[in-house]
Amino acid sequence: LIKNLVFSFCVGAGVGILFQIVAFVVPFYWANCYSLMALVVGALTAIIITLCKRKSLYQAALYMDSFGFRERIVTAYEHLDEEGEMVGLQREDAMKQLQAHKERIKVPLLKSRKALSIMCLLLLTMVVMMFIPSEMKKQAAELHMVREEAKEKEQELEEVLEEMEELAQESLTPEQLAALQEMMESLQ
Repeated sequence: LIKNLVFSFCVGAGVGILFQIVAFVVPFYWANCYSLMALVVGALTAIIITLCKRKSLYQAALYMDSFGFRERIVTAYEHLDEEGEMVGLQREDAMKQLQAHKERIKVPLLKSRKALSIMCLLLLTMVVMMFIPSEMKKQAAELHMVREEAKEKEQELEEVLEEMEELAQESLTPEQLAALQEMMESLQ
């Protein structure tokens, strides 16, 4: 899981950096949200991949044998449900070897400190880019505010138009109807 998370955070941070670069070039208001979403998607992907590609006990036994046990662990695992004198001796030999050389068995959580360093560098770069002010980011924020205000005004105009339509249904003179219709067209 840790190995997959490191890789996924590297990819997510790389995608987040691309979103931040785009935000420096064009007005892109949601760049920070998309950058964070890339990290979340990366983490979820790592978790799903880890759950789907879980190591079997046989693979774990093979890995343990890579510490120099010359297939004693794999053989013991293969004969786990069997009983007999030979199987018992073989298990006993595997356990003795494990006990004798247990200080030699070190399973690293991270295969590479280089990958962890790259991940930290990419995450730091993305976070720094989120907070660097630029003219395009300022323009994107202004555009977003203008769009929000326009939505509010549009909603208010729709309410006024509905009220005018209700007025048009009441008994009005032809001149008043024509004036009301002209006002409705100009508001639209």
